[in-house]
Amino acid sequence: MYSTVSMSHVILFRTDYFLGAIKNLRNIRFEEIIKDAILEFYECILYKNLTREDCYSIIRNQIGSSDYEFLNWSMVPLENRPDKTLNLFAKYLPTTGDTTRSLAEASFKKEVFFYDTFLSKIKSLGLEEITDFAPNCYFCRSDDVLIFEDLTLMNYRSVNKTEPFSYDLMSLIIKQLAKLHASSLLYEEKISEKRGKSFRIDHKYKQYLNEINLHINETDGTDIPKKMTMETFKEKVQAEYDAFLNVAVKKSGRFRNVLCQGDFWCSNLLFKMEGGTPVDCRILDYQLLRYLPPAHDLLFLIYVNSDKETRTKHMQQLLEEYYTQLSKIMKKYGHDLNEIYTYEEFLDSCEYMKPSAILIASLYLPVVLCPDQKVQDLFRDEKKFEYIFTVDRRELLEDLYHEGSFRQRIRGIVEDIYDICESKLV
Repeated sequence: MYSTVSMSHVILFRTDYFLGAIKNLRNIRFEEIIKDAILEFYECILYKNLTREDCYSIIRNQIGSSDYEFLNWSMVPLENRPDKTLNLFAKYLPTTGDTTRSLAEASFKKEVFFYDTFLSKIKSLGLEEITDFAPNCYFCRSDDVLIFEDLTLMNYRSVNKTEPFSYDLMSLIIKQLAKLHASSLLYEEKISEKRGKSFRIDHKYKQYLNEINLHINETDGTDIPKKMTMETFKEKVQAEYDAFLNVAVKKSGRFRNVLCQGDFWCSNLLFKMEGGTPVDCRILDYQLLRYLPPAHDLLFLIYVNSDKETRTKHMQQLLEEYYTQLSKIMKKYGHDLNEIYTYEEFLDSCEYMKPSAILIASLYLPVVLCPDQKVQDLFRDEKKFEYIFTVDRRELLEDLYHEGSFRQRIRGIVEDIYDICESKLV
């Protein structure tokens, strides 16, 4: 009879009784040593022909290195061996830092709602075909963990966050974004038909759509102003920021709202690569769900992830592509988008949401373009992180401004802010 070595993280037997006897000891390391000793003793009884040390040698020979963490192992008869190994991705609630945890708890509940409630209802309505914009989620526990399919095994990869998205890349993302928004519209339309009266997602799930993330602080100076003095420009910018939250996070009473992902920067997108070319994408992270006009996500995507040249050249084309994709999906399921959103209304909603999208980009870009190591260093210093991202980020901006790519992207957004302010000069 053959046996196999499994690296599954399994509980071999209950050690509660043994660990309970030493639970009052303050030496945590001693408790770990006792636990390990108990497990190894049990392994020696259960697996007489193979030891933990043997496993160390097997793994070292297999991977050619001793740089690994050994979690656990077991032996099972060949006939009981599972036919398939499942590789999954676990997302846990952060537990370090009071500020980080407080924000994470609220945002985690949003994401659990999205996967466990919203997508489940979408699939139950026969709309499963349009849910492939998100990764499959196989398990949710609202207070600590989500388990997803591992997209990296299907050759999905992130892209360089410092490189602005091309028109072709944004066109690919827009096809998936249209599915997300269509699922929201179709859900509302179908429930409204069943009930014989208007139904909106925030009627039932408002607690999952409250804003938890955006905090507005004063903008920094720039050399962009031309017709306006710097002082006038600052005043206009501050006025825009003061009005910002009413548009960026509160549902519109003027335009039809949808469930928005709310955090459309490059790190929340994975792309399937074929020969170095992206051919598909998945939208990740639904921790900042909002209930806003669809233009919120669309313009967020464009302004945060592209450069000024691409926006100037392709903006109208991207808006048309989005509306066309959304219209096709709605038609496939028996609904006319023109009866919900005429193209003119959609363009009006884009103009309405445009200032907030540009201001969001001004808040995001310092983080998006910040080197990964610097971001990690900031996360480790909770007080500094909180100060920079909720009080004053000038120190970070001054540190990054000497980088050519950073300066170019920031300048493009500041020029967009200037255009907004100039258009409102009396």
